[in-house]
Amino acid sequence: MLISGSVDFVPSRVSQGGMFQMGMFDPLSVVLGRANEWMQQNPGLPLVNIQSLDYKLNNNWGMIHFIQDR
Repeated sequence: MLISGSVDFVPSRVSQGGMFQMGMFDPLSVVLGRANEWMQQNPGLPLVNIQSLDYKLNNNWGMIHFIQDR
């Protein structure tokens, strides 16, 4: 029996920011560390694909915008 699925690892907000300053988020190295930890805890699952997507996070968390190269 084949099981198909996906797992997303997104940066956590580190600081809120304010009127004149954008909020800060985890760097990519921290997010990759969480992904690596998950893979080590699930060694029986076959890994098929890994992707890193570039998103612009809106400061109020109301929207996430995909950044596309043109």
